[in-house]
Amino acid sequence: MSNEVARLPDKIERALLSLSARGRDCVLAYMDRGSPAYGNKTRALRVAGYAQSTSATAVFNQPAMRQAVLDLRAIGLEESKDTMDGIRALAPEASDELMAQLRIGRDLEMVDPVEVFGDALHQVADRHDADRLRAIAAHNATLAKVMKERRAAAETILAYAFGTPEQRVRMT
Repeated sequence: MSNEVARLPDKIERALLSLSARGRDCVLAYMDRGSPAYGNKTRALRVAGYAQSTSATAVFNQPAMRQAVLDLRAIGLEESKDTMDGIRALAPEASDELMAQLRIGRDLEMVDPVEVFGDALHQVADRHDADRLRAIAAHNATLAKVMKERRAAAETILAYAFGTPEQRVRMT
């Protein structure tokens, strides 16, 4: 894992600067979400090559280790905030796109079979009339499905743009 330190972003390198090679490996294993040792101090010690008898509490309570963990958490929080700001910046573009899509389908309207057949609706006489009636029903069903999908998309966009974190999680 020590080879990976050379490829780390500057902020993270500075946070780990005061640690030994094993200390860096240990903190990186502990803080890396993809690591099997993520969030587990004892496993992180083993991944870094510490002896089985080494106390995780003793190692992680050393001032340099504690500060490195705090610095990495602060860096992660900063990156999360930057990501969230980027997502928020996309919300107006997404809502504009949604509005454009909604305008495209605005001319689509439900077809009322009574308007097509008049009072003779209950007297559908031939196969041609039955086919027209099925086509109207299929059109209306498709339109209802499209409207439902667009409403769900609009609710998702609004939740991400203006909603609470709970609403955002519920909408995903």
